[in-house]
Amino acid sequence: MGCGTGLVGEELVKIGFDHKRIWGIDASQGMLDVTAKKNCYGGELIHMFLGQPATFRADLYNKFDVVTAAGILAEGHLMSEVFDEMLHALKQGGHAIFTTR
Repeated sequence: MGCGTGLVGEELVKIGFDHKRIWGIDASQGMLDVTAKKNCYGGELIHMFLGQPATFRADLYNKFDVVTAAGILAEGHLMSEVFDEMLHALKQGGHAIFTTR
């Protein structure tokens, strides 16, 4: 969530994650365009604003084993509502891994 320019995706691929199973979501189409060129998100790249759980896409519910977010929980970015979206997206028993200050 909040894949930005794909830095986390690049690192996941380096340590052995299958790029075909990595999806990205970001509010900035420009960021998604940069990410697409890196070919580290072989799953879908989704242009979507996060932090609005009531409008979270139904097709993303219970879809992922792991959800990760780095840098989106910061002043001027997303608030705690994004945790609801992480939980919506995770399969039962899945893991949410994120960073914050």
